[in-house]
Amino acid sequence: MVVEALVKKIITKQEAKNFIDKMIANGWRCDVETYREILAKIEIK
Repeated sequence: MVVEALVKKIITKQEAKNFIDKMIANGWRCDVETYREILAKIEIK
């Protein structure tokens, strides 16, 4: 959803990164590889 919002220009790259970090801070868990892949997708868009 975050990447989709970024593609639709609803949020900026920085907002997308902040949202992912807030999700993790609030208990969402992912492994390091998944986190890296998410950030890479954000940077590409």
